[in-house]
Amino acid sequence: MPVSYLKTVQRGRTREFQHTIGCRLHTWSNQLNEAVKAVNQYIRIPSAANLRIVVNTILTWKNVHPKEFRIGCADIWPTLHCQILVEARRYPAEFIECLDNIDTPPTQNEALNWVNAVNTPTGLQQFADYACLDASTFSACISGDQTHAGPVRTREADWHAGKFSPFGTNSSMAITPKNRRFDPEKLAVNYNRIRDFGGQGAVCTTFGYLAAHVLTYNRNRTNVPRVELVCCPRGLASHVFVLVGRQGGLTAQYRIPNDWDAVVVDAWAASLGHSCVFANRDHYVFRGMTENLELVMQQPAS
Repeated sequence: MPVSYLKTVQRGRTREFQHTIGCRLHTWSNQLNEAVKAVNQYIRIPSAANLRIVVNTILTWKNVHPKEFRIGCADIWPTLHCQILVEARRYPAEFIECLDNIDTPPTQNEALNWVNAVNTPTGLQQFADYACLDASTFSACISGDQTHAGPVRTREADWHAGKFSPFGTNSSMAITPKNRRFDPEKLAVNYNRIRDFGGQGAVCTTFGYLAAHVLTYNRNRTNVPRVELVCCPRGLASHVFVLVGRQGGLTAQYRIPNDWDAVVVDAWAASLGHSCVFANRDHYVFRGMTENLELVMQQPAS
């Protein structure tokens, strides 16, 4: 279940918004403090007047301290935004001042269009020509010819034989995200290493880094959907891919609620002969990898 920020939640905790912000920011601006007080007051006494105060104080906080807002609230904003709209419907005869000024998170169709803008031969489509370095291990996941003579396993064998690159090694580097946020510089360095020096071969984790870079590098920062690198933890069979445009928050330990839907971008799948972009969860080729996902890192919507 998505976290409720404007109502009493399970186990009786009534200040989920304050708790979430407090875990991320140790010092608060006056504007943030007023926003938290307004949310807590609305939970205690729901009314159109108090909802107006919630909207106004959050917008003031966002406009005066955009960096603080981004750190504390950007990833939960799609959920909070929807919950504010739901609460506003309780007061159909009231005009909630400034409600129309709240930035609406991009829809899933908008997210798909945003992804498809870089689903080009030099963008996401390039990964169809990369060597999947664990294709033999996961040969059942290959689309089409799964034998050694097929194109996917031939690319893998050629990479290991040094035919892709004289270096003959995967020069990917581990990326440890700070606060689980994308580090554009490290993603760019990793992308250039694999493309130019690593022989264009990778496994799913590195493919996830590569896709995240292509999706976010040098893109317009207006009306950008949330981009999340996620992991389906299965031990040695774990899988990493990207979600774009998911709405809703996170549960405990950075888990993604199982009712999610989003555009799926999987460069590893592309290297195995599948598409790289899937319009939604139902179209994703590896349906068994869609539950109990954990957030690795993200770029919040903006």
